[in-house]
Amino acid sequence: MNKNCTNTLEPLGSKKQRHYGIDFMRGFSAYAVVLYHSGDATWGSTGADVSVLRTFFGFAVPFFLAVSFYFLVPSLLRTQQKYSDLQSLFITRARRILLPFFVWTAIYCGFKLFFFNVSAQQNRLAEITGDPLGVLLLGGASYHLYFLPLLLTGIFFAAIIRALIPAEKLSRPVVVISLLLLASLVRILVEISGNSFMLGPDVAFTNALDYENPSDIASLLRIVLVYVSWSTLLIPYLMAGILFYLILLKLKVICNGRLCLDKITDRHLGIATFLFFAATLIKMFTAHHCALLNIILAYALVFIALSLDRWMRKEWIQKTALEIGACSLGIYLIHPIVLACIKYGTQMIFPNVFNQVTIFSIFCLSLLGFIASWIIVRKLLNFPILSRLLFSR
Repeated sequence: MNKNCTNTLEPLGSKKQRHYGIDFMRGFSAYAVVLYHSGDATWGSTGADVSVLRTFFGFAVPFFLAVSFYFLVPSLLRTQQKYSDLQSLFITRARRILLPFFVWTAIYCGFKLFFFNVSAQQNRLAEITGDPLGVLLLGGASYHLYFLPLLLTGIFFAAIIRALIPAEKLSRPVVVISLLLLASLVRILVEISGNSFMLGPDVAFTNALDYENPSDIASLLRIVLVYVSWSTLLIPYLMAGILFYLILLKLKVICNGRLCLDKITDRHLGIATFLFFAATLIKMFTAHHCALLNIILAYALVFIALSLDRWMRKEWIQKTALEIGACSLGIYLIHPIVLACIKYGTQMIFPNVFNQVTIFSIFCLSLLGFIASWIIVRKLLNFPILSRLLFSR
């Protein structure tokens, strides 16, 4: 082994190394979320081409999960990590997630109350008032807020697994692969039995307990079942993240806790690109979207993002990447409000404009929504108190 490149498990970024490719991909993933929500069957009639487009841009949440675990893994694998350090790590990350989650939950509750009254949709007020536990614990205030408690659940289980399994064992590929296969098998069984988490009604294990709506089951049991379902999704992501990190160490792409760009070859990049497009194409043309495909494409995309640093040498490119990365969470959180305002204003002028959802209309709306969201978030980041409350920055 090269004496200058040891497998020291240090936190990535501990020496202030920036990952401009990751920042750029975070921004692009934020745009993918905006595009994904810029036209579906609830807007108007859609064609097969629209469904294919939305499937292709469905990588955002898997990527966000994968990159979160990618930066978490080094802390889990440090052999000198104490339990108190893990506890502190979890508490710190939990605070950064919970603060904007509760603030945005309040914002979306208020926005919906206002919007439903203005648009004469008072019958939909029950979406907010009828499910307080779902709103507070599952992100029920808006269709996208579930990601924050989902991410927090992943960090929680990461801390639990690390507390149960020593770092020395988690650093062994055979152990990680075994756990990955076991966790993946459990996840596949949950999926094929129709017991996965269902966004919208925010329920899980509906087939196992023979229910459809949140009101059909005890509220606390429903919450527990959702978190159990989330755990079956997240643990494979975590195990895959550990394996991904160990592979990077083996390839010497990570040296002493830092990314070594000269170790990333065109062959590595080609394999990652192939895996991303292969997994995406399989998702496009199969009826059942296996969560394992999302894991493959997500970590392939993380590798591609890391590789982008090789071409991001110019200062203006790095500055743009940093800015879009810094705004990505804010864009994700605010974009439903921006899209709703754009849609409402457009329909007042052109009432039938969204009767037919097309690829052209999706791109127009998503670009407008993304740029508007980006501008708003940039402005909000200039106010320290708002920046901390809304985005934990």
